[in-house]
Amino acid sequence: MADAAAYGLLGIRFELDATSALTLGARGQAGAGARRADGRWAFGEATAAWMQRVGPVTWLADGSGTLLRYTDPYDYDARVVRVEPGVRGNVRRFSLTLQADIARGHWSSRYPDTTQTNGTLENDGTLRIHGAQLSAESWIGIVDIEAGAGVREATNGTLDGRYTTMHATAAAPVGPATVFATLTLQDAAGETETGAEVGALITFGSRTTLVALLGESVTDPLYGTRAGFGVIIGASLRLHATPRPPGIATIGAASGTRRSVTLRVRAPDTLALSVAGSFNAWTPVAMQRDGNDWTVTLHLEPGSYTFSFRKADGTWFVPDDAPGVVEDGFGQRNATLVVPPL
Repeated sequence: MADAAAYGLLGIRFELDATSALTLGARGQAGAGARRADGRWAFGEATAAWMQRVGPVTWLADGSGTLLRYTDPYDYDARVVRVEPGVRGNVRRFSLTLQADIARGHWSSRYPDTTQTNGTLENDGTLRIHGAQLSAESWIGIVDIEAGAGVREATNGTLDGRYTTMHATAAAPVGPATVFATLTLQDAAGETETGAEVGALITFGSRTTLVALLGESVTDPLYGTRAGFGVIIGASLRLHATPRPPGIATIGAASGTRRSVTLRVRAPDTLALSVAGSFNAWTPVAMQRDGNDWTVTLHLEPGSYTFSFRKADGTWFVPDDAPGVVEDGFGQRNATLVVPPL
């Protein structure tokens, strides 16, 4: 059994919504062990996430380029480009996602050669993945349930071979926190592994988030990093966010593959109000009264939707200041809702 080690980590992340369908990002991290023998590392990554709804399905593609350097007591460098194209659609109450996983990269290492004075042993090799994963997601009350299975052929220089993975995740809001649990079963090149994680994200205001995680991981097929037990306690602070004017739709936090979206509209002259749109096959959903306003919170996948409000007398309407008002071709007007990528 390996000795326990403690690590500290500090990083920064930047995201830019280039368009309603494309998000660009970059992040950098640096970490070090409490003991010199545990090493230190630096990590940088540039990302792009594209998602576009076309008819009944959503096309998506995630891409990233990463650089990793680990030093002391040995040196390890890795450079990887990864692309994950996929498609998502709904079948009854389930959201199904099929996503490919393609990665290409290179690694190199330098070890002290104990047989020579000031000598080193150098190695290098290829990092490669090709495979796919199918997952299904559904909501049971406020609980987001997601499960999936995937197969990847991996070359990493540590544990090459086929990785067959099954996992299940449950997440739910509890007050200001989101709690989650994940169970993973994996066959890693003939070695059977079981992983489990439980944790929570706690948000304070609009800037601070605390994270706590406890679990046993499985081997990473990209780098061949072996399984291990770990405890993570950390915090993130949002330094700056571009302010957005308040409107009918407020985009909230992400959970799984969906975001919470709160719709609010002023309609004091009706006894009941509902909303319907392309996000639910135009099936009216009842809204709750809040003084002269009516509100409802939905959980939607990223994409572009049209919607309208329905009064108790059966008439449909959207306010003049609603976002993206368009004619539906039947004499009615609809508003447009854009849910950004995760």
